[in-house]
Amino acid sequence: MELKGKCGIMLIEALALILLGILCLINPFATTMASPVFFAIILVLGGIIQLFRSIWLRSDKKVFALSIFSSLLAILVGALLYFYQAQSILLISCLMIAYLCFDGIARMFFSSHFHHTYSWQVVMFSGFLSLALALILMMSLPVSTFYTIGLLLGVSLVVVGISMLIMSVEMKVCNFSGVNNQIE
Repeated sequence: MELKGKCGIMLIEALALILLGILCLINPFATTMASPVFFAIILVLGGIIQLFRSIWLRSDKKVFALSIFSSLLAILVGALLYFYQAQSILLISCLMIAYLCFDGIARMFFSSHFHHTYSWQVVMFSGFLSLALALILMMSLPVSTFYTIGLLLGVSLVVVGISMLIMSVEMKVCNFSGVNNQIE
């Protein structure tokens, strides 16, 4: 895969991730508490839109019934997330553990494709850090759940952003110096 000309996009993404991570770190409790509300709003609005579409289009009875059920389920799950935020945070913590584990493994795999660059170690480190953060979150359940999600998300975003920043700068230097930078 040719990387030439893609370092600008990576630089923008890296800076955005670092900024989002810093915002999470400023108030990890608020970040954690906002997550169920955010997901609740998305599910309720999506369910309402799907409900109106289902009623408006009315296809055959089986599809119509399934579509109505699906939209009502989205609204119900959204309402439950909103009204039972403490329990929702625990569920989101479990999902965050799964995400961090997958992200860590994926980043370590991704770093193997950059073994010919200087930044592969930074990407590998961000993968190990994601796995470590997942372990910390798992060990802190349920006691510190109310601030841990925001804190770990913030740290993860900053580290991933820094690793992408280093990669994009290295790619820019390679582009200027004429080094062939392809993913093998």
